[in-house]
Order: sequence, then structure tokens, then C-alpha cells
Amino acid sequence: MFVFSASVIRQRRWIWTVLVLTSCGTSGCGDPASETSPVQPSTVNPVSSVDMEQHVVHFCGDCHVVPRPESFPKNAWHDEVRRGFDFYVSSGRTDLNRPVLADVTQYFRERAPETLECLPSVANRSGGLFRQVVAPLSDSTARPAVSFVADHTDDSELSWWVSDMQHGTISLLTADGNSSWTNSSAVSNPAVVRVCDLDKNGRQDLLCCDLGSFLPEDHDRGRLVWIRDLGTKDQQEVTLLNGVGRIADVRVTDIDGDADDDLVVAEFGWHKTGGVYLLENVGENETGRPTYDRLELDDRPGTIHVYVTDLNADRLPDIVALISQEHEQIVAYLNGPTGYSRTVLYQAPDPAYGSSGLSIVDIDQDGDEDMLYTNGDTFDSHFVKLYHGIAWLENKGNLRYEHHHLASMPGVHRALATDFDLDGDMDIAAVALLPERILQQDRSVKFHGAIWLEQASDGQFEEHVISSGDPFHATMTLSDVDNDGDTDIIAGNFLPTQPTLPISIYKNGTNPAQKTSVD
Repeated sequence: MFVFSASVIRQRRWIWTVLVLTSCGTSGCGDPASETSPVQPSTVNPVSSVDMEQHVVHFCGDCHVVPRPESFPKNAWHDEVRRGFDFYVSSGRTDLNRPVLADVTQYFRERAPETLECLPSVANRSGGLFRQVVAPLSDSTARPAVSFVADHTDDSELSWWVSDMQHGTISLLTADGNSSWTNSSAVSNPAVVRVCDLDKNGRQDLLCCDLGSFLPEDHDRGRLVWIRDLGTKDQQEVTLLNGVGRIADVRVTDIDGDADDDLVVAEFGWHKTGGVYLLENVGENETGRPTYDRLELDDRPGTIHVYVTDLNADRLPDIVALISQEHEQIVAYLNGPTGYSRTVLYQAPDPAYGSSGLSIVDIDQDGDEDMLYTNGDTFDSHFVKLYHGIAWLENKGNLRYEHHHLASMPGVHRALATDFDLDGDMDIAAVALLPERILQQDRSVKFHGAIWLEQASDGQFEEHVISSGDPFHATMTLSDVDNDGDTDIIAGNFLPTQPTLPISIYKNGTNPAQKTSVD
């Protein structure tokens, strides 16, 4: 998916019609036929139809959940099955009894629909609470591929950190689209930036996740770069981690309670690279730079987002990761006295589910942390799926989460929660990105680029459209742009083929004094 919002990680095969966003991850990531040896004819005799389901479950379900036939139309299953066989060959494994490709293809085709039903436009409730603020285009040559946007919090004018994963820029942008600070030398393809002060000298630093390539591939050019003493005469660019695959996310935290900052890193990678790492701060070297011991928590490709939180209330910070690709899982790495143990918090029902985003927030305000999850990545298959959308994973205690589907939204990559209408409960905003290949298939279908979900009663949400047309937002953040007491939406723009500003601002029209919405 994308490493976009991360995210726009958030990343797959891309060529605008095949853009990868730092958000990556379904069963068909990329075009394996171009990099793996051809699948040789199986020597296994064809099996009867009676036994075929068992063979499919055994072979296709050994590393991930078994694909659902309704995930693709009939005419797509040959390519999907071929990709799966190619992945198996390239893995070097020989331990499975491999059925005949044609038999597996027939199994899925017999159960698949002729076509996938295209999602209809959502209800005609307008997002009247929000209006888009259009700033003048200061740079007509700009064709942004924004993968991440976040608030810059200080006492000066409100601004946002913005990373462009294609052009290699990290900028501090104001509401009119102008840049007060830009760096294009630190990293080649930034996915995410985090503000920090790693050396505790009172000066602001940046941590930058470098994908190492715009297009997805397996390589060792991913880097974690520390921009030290940002904006001062002493500014330095220090590489803290290199020789790895595409890095999609990082979190700064004191995970061991020793008063220094450790780092949790998500390496999205691609097919053969990837992982989740804890970089434990073990002290400074002679130059005052922190040094780290690296602990690998997971070696699978596809991690989009990482979070640090205490999941089991034992006062020890745990790590949560959203892993896409064929895994499609939310995984916890529980911190204990003898190390970390891994448990799956959520398993998507299909390896082509399209996981694209995760945030941790108390949706029902009952005192525990829920998860807000999106699945809308279409950059592998170029099919809109009926199950793409926004889900609330309700915390039921003891590391159990109940899945609630809140809204369908093709291409959704990011969702965040806050009280937009100031009525005391949590609402949700979401943004989407779809490739041109999908948009050109049927221009009569209106897809939405931004929506908000109003919590009308406990756990019940009403959907409102903010923007409609061609979805081009891979990431978003929330802040009070006009300092009027309500929360606005700042969305990153991903339009590498068109000149536009890097961000879009949707202002909230709630009147805090009267707590009513106005147009």
C-alpha cells in the first residue's frame, strides 16, 4: 500500500497509473514475472475437484489467509494465481505439494463473479460543515507526491511538515502554500518525518524515513536520517540506519524507561526486504550522537505504520504495527521482562484486502484505546473492492478487538478521529487516493476524495461528503487552521502529473460559541 500517510506507504508498483503509495500491501504487489524465474510445469498430477479445495487451502493458505474468490473477477484470476506461484518459486521453498496452476485457476474462476460491482456514490448528504480553502498556485510547475503531512507546533505562524516522496523534498509549509524551510538533500524519497530532540540539547531535530526509491523494489537504499539542530548554523544530516529496504515509518519513544529516546522503525521493503526494528539507545559517542543496538521484531515485508502504547496496562510500552502485503495484519509486540512476544490483534479476511492506514484512538470514549483502520489500496490490482472502507476496531479487553465497518470508501488511505462538530463525541474524517487507471474506467462513477463521519449516537455514524471527483489525497492531519476553536482538515495532494499545491485545506464551519454548523 502506501507508505503514505505514513503513510502513503504509504507503496507498490507505480507509474502514476501504477503509483505506489508508502501505504503497500496486497497479494499482487508489483509484477513478479519481471524479477522471478518462470514457474515450471508442476510434476504433481492434477487432483480431483473433490480434493482441490484442500489443496488450495494447504498451498495458498500456508503463509497467509486463503484468498476469497469474490476478491477478483473471473478474468483476473489467472494472473493472480500466477503471481502466487511465482512468489512461491522465488521464495526458494520446496516443502509444499504444489498443485497444477491451471487447476487452481479453475477453482477460483468457478467461484468468482463475472465482474466486480462498482461501489455507488455515497448518500447525498453534503459535508456542509467543511469548505475547501483554495490558495493561489505559487509554483505552476509543482506536481506533488505528498506522502506525509503533520503539524509544526511552535509559537509562530501555523505551518505543516510535508514530505514529497517523488521529488525528495521535506518542507515547512504555511496555509498559503509557501515554504518557510525546505530540504532536498537529506533523503531521496521521504515517506515520513517526525519532530524530535534526540540529543536533548533543546534544539528541534527531524527524523526522516527514506524509501530509497520512488518505485517499489527490493534494495538496501532505505535510510533513517537525523537532521540535527534544524535550521541553525549547526544543522547536520546524520544517518542513523542504512543498508535496509524502504523505510516507511518511525516513532520516537523511551521504551525502556532510561530517560533517553529509543526508535521504533517500520521497514516496508517490498517482496524480499522488510521488517520491524527497535533501535535501543545505548548512549552517545564522542561527537554527542546517540548510538543504538538494533533488535529485529519481525522480518516480514509490508509494514506501513508503527505505534507505541501500553496495550495490556502493565506500565510497559508495547509496539503495534500495521503489516500489509499478503499478511494484512495488525500485530502487537508485547514488552515483557524477558523480551517481546508477538500476537495478532486483527487479521484481515483476504490477502488482497488493501490495508492502508491505522490510528490508535478511543473512539467510544470508554477509557481504553481502540483502532481506526482503513483498507483501500488499489495500486496492485486496480480493482475497486466492495469491502474497501473505514473500520472501527473496538477494544473489548484482553487484546480482543471487535470489527465494525463504518463506511465504504474506494481508495481510502487515512482516517483520523476528533470531535468535529463539538457535540462531545468522536467523529471521523477520511481521505482517499485512486490511480488514473481506475478513474478512467467509468467516468460516470463519482468517487470521493474526502468525507467525514458524524457520530450521531453511540457507535452509529452518518456519512457526509466533503469533496467528490478524482480522489488524490494519500495522507492528512488535523489542526485548527484559523484558530477559531474547531478542527480543520489538512490533506496532502498526490498528483504527480498535474500542477497543484502540495496541500488542500478543508475548513470546519462549526461555531464553537453556539456549537452549531454553519455553511
